[in-house]
Amino acid sequence: MSSEVNALSAADPVSAPDEFTDSALPIMLRRALPGLVVAFIVIRMLQPISDSDTFWHMVAGDWLRDTHRFVVEPDPWSSTASRPWILNQWLPELFMSWFQEHFGLPGVAWLHVFALVGVYLTVWWVCRARASMLVSAIVSVAAFGAMSGSLAARPQVVSFAFAAVATGAWLKSADDLKPRWWLIAMTWVWACSHGFWFFSPVIGLTVVAGLALDRRLDRRSGGRLLLVCLGSAVAGALTPVGPILVTSPFQVRDVTQYIDEWQSVGITDPRLLVLLCLVALAVVIGLRRGERTPWHLILLIGLAAGLGLTYARTIAVGAAVIAPIAAGALHEVTRLKREPRRAGPEFAIVGIIAAAALTVSAVTAPAVAATPGLAPNGLNAQLDALPKGTVLCNAWAYGGWLIWRHPDLKVTMDGRAEIYTGDYVTSYVMFELARPGWKEYVSRAGCDYALLQQGKPIVEALTSEARWSKVAEADGGVLLRRPG
Repeated sequence: MSSEVNALSAADPVSAPDEFTDSALPIMLRRALPGLVVAFIVIRMLQPISDSDTFWHMVAGDWLRDTHRFVVEPDPWSSTASRPWILNQWLPELFMSWFQEHFGLPGVAWLHVFALVGVYLTVWWVCRARASMLVSAIVSVAAFGAMSGSLAARPQVVSFAFAAVATGAWLKSADDLKPRWWLIAMTWVWACSHGFWFFSPVIGLTVVAGLALDRRLDRRSGGRLLLVCLGSAVAGALTPVGPILVTSPFQVRDVTQYIDEWQSVGITDPRLLVLLCLVALAVVIGLRRGERTPWHLILLIGLAAGLGLTYARTIAVGAAVIAPIAAGALHEVTRLKREPRRAGPEFAIVGIIAAAALTVSAVTAPAVAATPGLAPNGLNAQLDALPKGTVLCNAWAYGGWLIWRHPDLKVTMDGRAEIYTGDYVTSYVMFELARPGWKEYVSRAGCDYALLQQGKPIVEALTSEARWSKVAEADGGVLLRRPG
């Protein structure tokens, strides 16, 4: 029984009231802190759509609304795709498509900001279950900063909110050994939204394994918790996409070497440093406590650190996992009383500030985000004039934008890397770098025109060695035409 008591107190450090003091900050200011952060997020993140992948996500939503098909084959936008495109992020894509249809790009930019506000507030509210208002605000800001490299206008941002909710729920199950059956339904929604849905059962199994190591589970409680994990895993196979959704995220495995977000980052990367600071906070304070740290916390901390050290893309998931644990640890150090977590009073102030900020952003979005960022918009007239079905040897960064803005043209590369073979992507990279084999790539792709980024080696190679002519250039892009 003593080990169970120690485990519970370590899992929920705010449960011991002795020696905790009131914060010197007025209660209204403490309640307003998350709202002030939200206002900053809205002001900072309302920008033109600059991520090329955002555009093909909108096209995916358009396609699904028109055809009701979750698998695209053959691909109507690329002349070189050789694999089916599985719409495994279809739920956010439908929202993006609808907002784009009714409000244009400014609407999508606003939806992006709204989603980011939701991610931050979710992380903050999960932290509030284990820490004071002030500590929760600080830790949630740090976690959001660690996520900053993955907060583009893409469906993946919802995964960070879901990961935080899943972690918070499983920490509560570790406290009381009760299953949260609603996690199965949440995982189903997550599986309709992004390929990281499998972290839901992974987080659950991590906690169950820790509880088993601590010998806190009997057959009944352990079985019920395992059923939640199993149900969450099965949920991914029961979406409208079908069982193929379970394996679809792994289609990209043979081209990850060419995708920055699937590389590990250096130890000096600011995002990783913030994540590791949160991990260190939980570890150091756990050691200072002088009591044995429960295994489920050790395993979750290890999971968060591993996610940060493995890929750039999973740093954000690691931040969502570590946030409530770090908040609980920091709460012990500050010795601040944890105010009762009342959704009404706290969300009232935050909601007023957030609503005001989002309203202002909705008014200003048409002036800020009407035109795509980082796209050769000045070449639209020349691209519109090309015959339907024209094949473009295009810059990877322009692929998504071309699919959205010029759907009658055929791209040869875009951010949907999973629909291309590894050998083809390798040959494309050699082409863009003007390495040996680039001429064979041009011949294989059958390009009549090329839309490339100015200054790239292939531009010089095409114009000087292959005698391609320059049609026009604008906004960092150059349109070239094959000779003859």
